[in-house]
Amino acid sequence: MIHRILFASFLLITSLGFSQEVVEWSYSYNKEESTIAIDAKIEDGWHLYSQKINKGIGPVPTSFLFENSNAIKRIGEVEEPEPITEHDNNFGGELSYFKHDVTFNQKIKVRESSKLGVTITYMVCNDEMCLPPTDKIITLSIDK
Repeated sequence: MIHRILFASFLLITSLGFSQEVVEWSYSYNKEESTIAIDAKIEDGWHLYSQKINKGIGPVPTSFLFENSNAIKRIGEVEEPEPITEHDNNFGGELSYFKHDVTFNQKIKVRESSKLGVTITYMVCNDEMCLPPTDKIITLSIDK
């Protein structure tokens, strides 16, 4: 019986640890430049993977899925700054990621004011473990 209680306690503590948010997302729209900026503030000790990683070795790259809109048209792909690229012990290979904070930018053409839904899929790791891939859904208000 004591083993079941200890195991249940372990599962509870582990799940509480995994439920912590280690990435805080925010976003803004620059009307003059017609650019959406999506910012990620990453908790110390963790890293967020780039959109462009060696897909053959494991982690889920950060991705952005924009809902279809007749009012707002994307121009090109989501841009990101130069990531850190080095050996990742969790996956045993060279991967690209960001620490502390990063801003992703998407150029758009606005035909009329509207709301735009974006699903961000991302994965974070520290030196010892990775959290499961997560979807963050945001809704942007874009004024013409």
